[in-house]
Amino acid sequence: MLAQKNFWKTLAILFCLFFLHSPIYAAEAPKKAKTPKAANAPKQAKAPNAAYAPKQAKAPNAAYAPKQAKAANTPKEEKYKLAIDICSKQRTSDARRFCLEILKSDPHSASATEYSTLLKIATNAALENAKRIIDSFERRLKIKNIKPPLKSVFEDCIEWYAVAVNGYLGINKDIKSRFVDSDARLANAEIRGCQGVLDSKKISEPFISNRNRIAEGYGVLVVEIAEYVIGISRHRG
Repeated sequence: MLAQKNFWKTLAILFCLFFLHSPIYAAEAPKKAKTPKAANAPKQAKAPNAAYAPKQAKAPNAAYAPKQAKAANTPKEEKYKLAIDICSKQRTSDARRFCLEILKSDPHSASATEYSTLLKIATNAALENAKRIIDSFERRLKIKNIKPPLKSVFEDCIEWYAVAVNGYLGINKDIKSRFVDSDARLANAEIRGCQGVLDSKKISEPFISNRNRIAEGYGVLVVEIAEYVIGISRHRG
């Protein structure tokens, strides 16, 4: 009898075990709550794309930046005020142009504050021109088969120009002398003496006459500036 009870007891235990592991029971077992998917979780805000991010303002291009106003240039005419004034007193437009050309060839004329400075510039220019003419005449004397009458003219003109050179040197030595205008006229007279020799011998020689004309232009300029300087000094005296 005891054995029969144990049999049924064992059979009941086996049946329970079988039932618990049955797929039917497993299907009816309560399901665990699912963890919410990442898809349903709130998304973190993405960093703004660099392409759409607001750009920082660039520094203005130097080419378009407003430029500082430059200081107004001093007109060249202001630099040559005395030169323009003295040359405006010349009788003809050619003489006025020649006067400015000679005076502006020396940079000191730009800042000249006295007319005696301009006289020195003009005298130096006349002096150097006279020296060049003497050199050109001496070279002509070295030419073979030069005709005696023409040779004589060159020799005489060299002497005349040598005296003119000494006259210009005298003016420069005492530029503020009371007799500077007289010295200027004497120097110019020596230049005319060369042309006088050419005319008296009735010789046509453009090589000499052209140089005489240029030299006389220098001489006249020196005379007129010298007279103006003397006139001012006498007026002040």
